[in-house]
Amino acid sequence: EDLKRQKVVLQAGQDGLGQLRAQLLSSNLADSMMEAQAEMENIKAIAAGSETPKQEDIDEAKRQWQEAATSLQAIIKETVGDCG
Repeated sequence: EDLKRQKVVLQAGQDGLGQLRAQLLSSNLADSMMEAQAEMENIKAIAAGSETPKQEDIDEAKRQWQEAATSLQAIIKETVGDCG
């Protein structure tokens, strides 16, 4: 009976650690997303501030945003896989 109780306590501890890890990853994802959005806004502002924005600059801003979004999607998929 003591062994059963220890197993229950161990399982509860593992569950708690899993939840904490998921919360930490979610927090990191939110921070990363906010940073990416801020960077994109900065890129947009720079492009808008230029009197004659070049298509190359616009394409580069789009490429950087797409890379950031792809990276965040990969992190989210990893997180979901780790929590599953």
